[in-house]
Amino acid sequence: MLKEVQVFDVYQGAMIAPGKKSMAVHLVYLDEGKTLKEEEIQAAVKKAILALQTTFGAEVRS
Repeated sequence: MLKEVQVFDVYQGAMIAPGKKSMAVHLVYLDEGKTLKEEEIQAAVKKAILALQTTFGAEVRS
């Protein structure tokens, strides 16, 4: 369902721990056969976050 990933902001500076950076990404999900439900999208986003955490040690900032 994930059709596009675009990094649109990268920040390193005073508000971010040394050696870290903050990245904002835009994710596009599409199923050409049906309208996606909110639960499907949220599950896909959680899967993407887990992959980033596992692969790169990424952390979600709140």
